[in-house]
Amino acid sequence: CMLEVCHDEITIEIKKSTFVAIIADETTDVSTIFQLALIYRYMVGGKPVDRFWSFLKPVGHGAERRVDTSTEDKNRELKEVCDIIICQAKERFNFTGHLVASNLLLPEKFSDLLKKFPENYLKQTVESYPFLDINKLRTELSLIYQRIEFRNLSGALSLNTFLNSNNL
Repeated sequence: CMLEVCHDEITIEIKKSTFVAIIADETTDVSTIFQLALIYRYMVGGKPVDRFWSFLKPVGHGAERRVDTSTEDKNRELKEVCDIIICQAKERFNFTGHLVASNLLLPEKFSDLLKKFPENYLKQTVESYPFLDINKLRTELSLIYQRIEFRNLSGALSLNTFLNSNNL
């Protein structure tokens, strides 16, 4: 069905977006049928877009009646909205483990890391980057932590510059 294809495409776009808003807009169509249009607003290519999702059929026009809109409709729509939001949140936080590696390369902490090697950060880093050899990485980091030239650096940028300028 075309609506399912559209929903799939909207879901993909929402997962890539940095912003999502849900709008329930009260409308009356040409045949005077009162309804609520459920619309998603999100970013595509740096520009906000509005995408129709579905209609809800309230049982009346007043605020109290709108609240009574079919529980089944509300639950179905809310489940779809929640599923999209949960998927988006999981996807966004999926790669936070990759940031752990930065804890291994903070020059200000090298003297502390020399005293107590950060095994937990090392293991998490290798889990995030499975192509790394844990033993070689441990050896290289231990050498970096021992050398005074590295401990005198300040910040990741100066460490990167030092490594590049010395072809390390």
